[in-house]
Amino acid sequence: MNEIFRRWIKEVVETMNGEFTSSQILDKIIYKKGNTASIGTASAIGWLLNRLPNVEKVKNGVYRRKQE
Repeated sequence: MNEIFRRWIKEVVETMNGEFTSSQILDKIIYKKGNTASIGTASAIGWLLNRLPNVEKVKNGVYRRKQE
C-alpha cells in the first residue's frame, strides 16, 4: 500500500458517519479519484482501518469512527 492510498483512506474515513465497511471506503475512493494504479483492495483498507487510532472495529468487517 502506498502513501497516496493511505492518505485517501484517512480522508474518506473523516467523512464517514455511523458504521461502515472497507468496501464502502473503496467505493467512495473509486468514485472520487477514479480507478488508478494507486487504488488498493478492500482487504488492504481493512488492514489499515485496524491500525488507525480514530477507528474502532465493531464486528468482523464493520468499523466506525471513535467518538471524541
